[in-house]
Amino acid sequence: FYMVFFRAAIIGILAAGVTIGLGMLAATFLEWQPPVHSEWANWKPVIHVIVRPVDVVVVVLGALACCTLGSIVPANRASRMDPFDAIVEGRFR
Repeated sequence: FYMVFFRAAIIGILAAGVTIGLGMLAATFLEWQPPVHSEWANWKPVIHVIVRPVDVVVVVLGALACCTLGSIVPANRASRMDPFDAIVEGRFR
């Protein structure tokens, strides 16, 4: 039961890391401004993005909550199965 929760927590932390990384990459792109002397300088508006630490905490806690809540039913089912039968049959219902 706890192994399924541990695996879900690891997946949640990885999902939060990927989400934060992609969000910061998008924020960097939105704040980028083309060189002024370029003929394509006016093609995109410059948007200033502010990422507060509380936003990062909310993303991490939200990812952990989603993964752990989503693993309650599979963890309960896995805890009721005999490990030998699960390995031999190769099915997890």
